[in-house]
Amino acid sequence: MLRLPRLAAAVTSLAAATLLLSACSGLSDGEREEYTRLAARMGVPLDYIWVLDLRSLSHGKTGDPGVFGESSFEDHYSTPDGSPVRLTVDSTVMDDASCPGIPIAGVSSSVQCVAEDGGWLRTTGLSTEFAEERDGVLVRVTVDEANAAVAKDAVKSARPADADELEDMLAKYRTDDEK
Repeated sequence: MLRLPRLAAAVTSLAAATLLLSACSGLSDGEREEYTRLAARMGVPLDYIWVLDLRSLSHGKTGDPGVFGESSFEDHYSTPDGSPVRLTVDSTVMDDASCPGIPIAGVSSSVQCVAEDGGWLRTTGLSTEFAEERDGVLVRVTVDEANAAVAKDAVKSARPADADELEDMLAKYRTDDEK
């Protein structure tokens, strides 16, 4: 008989955690459903749409957010001196063994990997990338070789897009009937 109260307490705790998670994401169930549909039209899962929250970066000067490869999310930023910064988010699994075999977007050189600060500092001689698994996705920021610290800081600042950011990125995927 003691198991039933424990089960009820566990279910109550799980429901509270789910409610808290939904509240923290800032999306209502209806918004989540709508943005999931629009993200699918973009070609990526909603959970892949992240932003960089680093004040030193400017957004969108070198391209629109969208799909990269088969289903990765990609967005573009730039440093104050105009150097490009690429954000990529997907479900790639990276560990010490697989890291060197995962290419850096837009670079054909071999990748050198060093585990660092909960992620991997990845270099090719031309580009530097910091990659870290966060909330079930792999968040990667690629920069030129001189901006390794920017890549790491940018990944650490990365977060899922909020409702306003999703609206900005996904509104163009609505059909005329949905506008």
